[in-house]
Amino acid sequence: MWAYTFLVVGLFVPLVAIAIFNVLLIYRMKTLNSNKQKTGAQRMRRLRDVARMVLAVVLIFAVCQLPYHVMEIISVQVILRTFQFYP
Repeated sequence: MWAYTFLVVGLFVPLVAIAIFNVLLIYRMKTLNSNKQKTGAQRMRRLRDVARMVLAVVLIFAVCQLPYHVMEIISVQVILRTFQFYP
């Protein structure tokens, strides 16, 4: 059961935290950029670029961390089944 707890604490909590803070970052940039004198098209293009970068960071984190956690869960399941057959 510790593997599932580790999955939640080690993967999902940081992933949600990164996503939330990045959404707040985009919101902050959107509100700060509305005060500038740039044209709307330039501002929207830059905001879209930042949003893509934020999405890339979140996805890269998930892709890099997910295999480790999947292997942990698989190894725990194998160990549990091994001890179940050989008490």
